[in-house]
Amino acid sequence: MWWDPFYAYCNCGNKPVPGEWVVEVAYCPPHSNITISPFPSPTWGSPYHGWIAVGSNKFRPSDGQRLRLMVEYDSATNKLSGAATNLDTGETATFSIDLGNYFTPPQPGTYVFGVGAGAWYDYYADWSVTYIMTQQSYSIAH
Repeated sequence: MWWDPFYAYCNCGNKPVPGEWVVEVAYCPPHSNITISPFPSPTWGSPYHGWIAVGSNKFRPSDGQRLRLMVEYDSATNKLSGAATNLDTGETATFSIDLGNYFTPPQPGTYVFGVGAGAWYDYYADWSVTYIMTQQSYSIAH
């Protein structure tokens, strides 16, 4: 899942672009290839994977502005949600996705999560991560 302000600029033809988030569910069992779902994309169809350009609101950050991205997963409802906020202007782009049958909440244990920053084909943004804050509040609903 990622927030991508490219969709604020995108002339995506006949594809819907209500928001700036892309959500994919990746699964890679041991000794197997990775699979990305849902496929075909519920928002853009084949040949795309995942929910593309979803959420509400779009904004175009300017050079030097600070952004806050927050993501939350609720295992009781199997929903993933997030917000990208421009801390200099107050503009916000949000999303909430019910992962449905595409994702099963994990069993209690130790997990590793990655946080990164990048630019779509390196031609319209230069991102860097300056601060990471994590909060663990985990319970499995049975």
